[in-house]
Amino acid sequence: MAKSPVALALAFAAMWDQTPYGYALDDGFPLDDGTAMTIGDAPITLTIIRRGQTVDMVYDPGAALLGMALDAGVNPPFSCLGGACATCIARVTKGTATMIENNVLSEEERADGYILTCQAIPTSPHVTFIYED
Repeated sequence: MAKSPVALALAFAAMWDQTPYGYALDDGFPLDDGTAMTIGDAPITLTIIRRGQTVDMVYDPGAALLGMALDAGVNPPFSCLGGACATCIARVTKGTATMIENNVLSEEERADGYILTCQAIPTSPHVTFIYED
């Protein structure tokens, strides 16, 4: 059965305090059962853009957007993996994503579409995000 973005976000938040260093990219969400995450009837799709490279892919349930970018081979910037340094900052240009943890971005930056990809999961059927470094 497919998991909704809200269910995944709640599951992720519940497990956050259970790990000593926060979320690790290989850990996945506790609800990850190998099924595709969907909104409605279709799987969630992503478009990831960095330094002229564009990759389209299907979202893997249990992954932060940073993990998807790493899997796509776009060599995204990252450091702390805990939402505290903003090295993995990207801007959502289409669709929506929510962050589990944010200790860096202002409300204005969030309103402008910026996310910390180490903490973000999609909340719309398609998300396009761009690393502007």
